[in-house]
Amino acid sequence: MRCGCCLAASHPSAYTGAVLATILPDLRFTLRLLAKSPAFTAVAVLTLALGIGANTAIYSVVHSVLLRALPYPQADRLVALSETRPGGDDSIAYPNYRDWRAAQHTMEDVAVYRRDDFNLTGNGEPERFSGLFVTASYFEVLRVRPLLGRTFTDTEDDTPRSNPLILSERLWRTRFGSDPNVLGRKLSLNGIGYEVVGVAPNSLLTRSSTDLYAPLGFYADRPYLHNRSFHADFYGIGRLKAGIPIEQANADLQLVAQNLAVRYPDSNTARGVKIVPLRETIVGEYRSMLLLLLSAVALVLVITCANVATLLLARAAARRKEIALRVALGATRQRIIGQLLTESVVLSLLGGVVGLALAFWSKDAIVALTPRDAPAFQAVALDGGVLAFAAALTFVAGLAFGAIPAWKLSRTELHTAIKGSDAPLPQHRYSWLVAGQIALACVILTSAGVLTKSFRALHNQPVGFDATHLLTVGLKLPGMKYKSPYKREAFFNQLLQEVEALPSVSSAAIGNNIPFHGMRVLEPFSVAGRPQPRPGEEPKAEIVAVSPNYFRTMGIPLVSGRAFQTEDGLEKPEVVVIDESLARRFFPNQDPIGQQLIDLGADNPGVPGTLSAWSRLCAMSWGHNRQPRSSIAPRRSDLTSRSLCLSAPRVTS
Repeated sequence: MRCGCCLAASHPSAYTGAVLATILPDLRFTLRLLAKSPAFTAVAVLTLALGIGANTAIYSVVHSVLLRALPYPQADRLVALSETRPGGDDSIAYPNYRDWRAAQHTMEDVAVYRRDDFNLTGNGEPERFSGLFVTASYFEVLRVRPLLGRTFTDTEDDTPRSNPLILSERLWRTRFGSDPNVLGRKLSLNGIGYEVVGVAPNSLLTRSSTDLYAPLGFYADRPYLHNRSFHADFYGIGRLKAGIPIEQANADLQLVAQNLAVRYPDSNTARGVKIVPLRETIVGEYRSMLLLLLSAVALVLVITCANVATLLLARAAARRKEIALRVALGATRQRIIGQLLTESVVLSLLGGVVGLALAFWSKDAIVALTPRDAPAFQAVALDGGVLAFAAALTFVAGLAFGAIPAWKLSRTELHTAIKGSDAPLPQHRYSWLVAGQIALACVILTSAGVLTKSFRALHNQPVGFDATHLLTVGLKLPGMKYKSPYKREAFFNQLLQEVEALPSVSSAAIGNNIPFHGMRVLEPFSVAGRPQPRPGEEPKAEIVAVSPNYFRTMGIPLVSGRAFQTEDGLEKPEVVVIDESLARRFFPNQDPIGQQLIDLGADNPGVPGTLSAWSRLCAMSWGHNRQPRSSIAPRRSDLTSRSLCLSAPRVTS
């Protein structure tokens, strides 16, 4: 007589037929059994659906954001670069980037980019888009080929007012109707003429949504671009050479940075380089949040399995005679366990189907709650990887909650069942299931309570301004039309007058960076009359240029001194307002009013600004890394910057 494995080896088709002959009757019996108990089946299926559906929905987000490979060839070799300074990270000075690129030996190439906004006019309805100024090497580093046309050339990096333009695939399809003749079209962006030379695919993933790309050569004739002390939100990407670890590349660029510090001590002292995998810059800050959420729904599934296992144990007493009859007819223990596990897996499969429908239905709601400017979240989909996860989860869950009831029923003794005993199973032996459910539920409820309490505490935390009825509007003036600071000031004055004349607006103001929004501008400064800090050790503060009515509009109380006035114009002496953090740090036991700060990063460094007030500007002292920073609201003349936010009208109820 041959054993089963020999039969399987010599006659695989016969073995497969034997397996199907065993499984199919079990499936038919399971379906009839579940149909006879519709209430039990409905409760169990819905319970499992909630657990499996929640895990599938959250996993779809985790899969899209954390697990899915970046859509670039050999994406594991892509890195992000930034400068470091005492106390934290910083953007890259463009001359430093040029030297890094020329002197490094561990990367195939390096590129930098800078985010900006563009007003599209003269082509249908005016619209504002988010874009990047990039070096020509940007697309080469990512190895992205355009859908149409070409990318930028190295010559365009050094050509002032260079105006070729690359559209994103999304913008090309939505704004231009996928027009294949879009190449060569002239567009007016910020009042400047650009020519479309290419269309970049949607696979070009960035940290925030990007609609178009322009060459960095546009700034080539700007003197500040070649100033090593000028850090205007340039950030870098690079592609490691094959076989080069990130640690070696970091050491290579650190050596380059040290040499630059020796050559340019005034601007580069104590400055280094930071290199991290590109994926970390795109999704790194969401990792902990998503893993915590996935852990929470995993606990919910464990509770679900324990709950269904308890329901099956409760039904076990009614099935002991059935199991005893099977034993009397010759069924082995393994055969009985197989039948019972088939029942639990089918039950789990039904719950998985309903759960998958719930996950699909809830996907849009989950995406709506995620950051809108993070493309990785917007690409969430129930694709093959997610469906495979749901199938595996359903199968494992079925085995998990069916194992204990199957093991218990398979041990039914024939003589006890024949006597007709309908006594319930000794549930005290399995009371740990109920205890485990309660314990896990307490963990989840306690964690939810702590998070809710933390959220409420954060929501009620004083932020330094009154957000009630506060609205914001972003705007950007075309630089070619408003070159003169006087023209820009006249525009903003007229704008504020017209906005404040609206019947529902009590006050309005302008600032170049509203709290908790936009990019932070940090500049070094010193206190007049005190020893000048050594190069690389200058304190830095976040600069927020505002109009005279800003503090009243934002509801920011002044601790001492006066707010800005209309007379504090372009040709008047500089005046600044500092926040409470800076006042405590630099003027701990004295009145800061009348003291002078010197902006070392200004176009005319050395000109002091007199402190006219200090305020509780708490909300304006939080940067991207959520570490407190001192803030300065400087002279009104800084409002000549072209990237501004119309902050608030405060609307009366």
